[in-house]
Amino acid sequence: MDEDGGHCFLKCKYVKKCWRMMCLEHVRTSLLEATTSAQMVCMILEREVNERLNIVALLWAWWDARNKTNVGEQHMSCEEVIHKATVMVTDMLTVGRNKPKQDTTARKRCVRPPEDKLKINCDGAFVQSEKIGGWGFVIKNHDGEGVLADSMSLISGLRTAAFDQAACGVLLRGIHELIQEHFVEVDVCHVPTQCNGCAHMLASFRLSGDPDLPTIWNDPLPEFVIYSVSRDLIDCGHE
Repeated sequence: MDEDGGHCFLKCKYVKKCWRMMCLEHVRTSLLEATTSAQMVCMILEREVNERLNIVALLWAWWDARNKTNVGEQHMSCEEVIHKATVMVTDMLTVGRNKPKQDTTARKRCVRPPEDKLKINCDGAFVQSEKIGGWGFVIKNHDGEGVLADSMSLISGLRTAAFDQAACGVLLRGIHELIQEHFVEVDVCHVPTQCNGCAHMLASFRLSGDPDLPTIWNDPLPEFVIYSVSRDLIDCGHE
């Protein structure tokens, strides 16, 4: 069925869900007032830089997903569209920044857990100007495969009780209790982002997503999580 650009990008029930998941519903509503595509572009360009990047990334990810569906490829879920948009924004924000220096040390590698243990990677994201944040985790087995993933609204605080009286003390004590109740042995350590890509992606996904949507997935995991876990294995060269 033929459809105009307004319906494709702003009115379709699936794309409306994507706008809400990106916390951009207010933008979608304002863009509905545009009478031409040129006016819509001008309205987008008037937005604050970070918001503008999110809008452009969402529009591209949705257009790419629709084109692939139209030629017979597997339909992408709204979550997968948002993941593609989020990754694009992250890539655009990091282009040209922190150019890698000549590496004089051995590259850190991801280490697989023993066969009788599971490895949990976690990461967080925070927007200081809006005072909002999110965090995510992925649990991997000894083959480096994801078995559980989560994204929801820290090393010494988890290793000791040193921060139990801090503002976040209640949360830390709760985590300590859960660890003692559900795990026989736990080691909390810091790993570089290059070895924590999937958890980093989930944290960003939670930060930009709809807080009312379920965000815990059991095996089998969503395709975009499986892809991110696989990319961790390739990028880091699992030992």
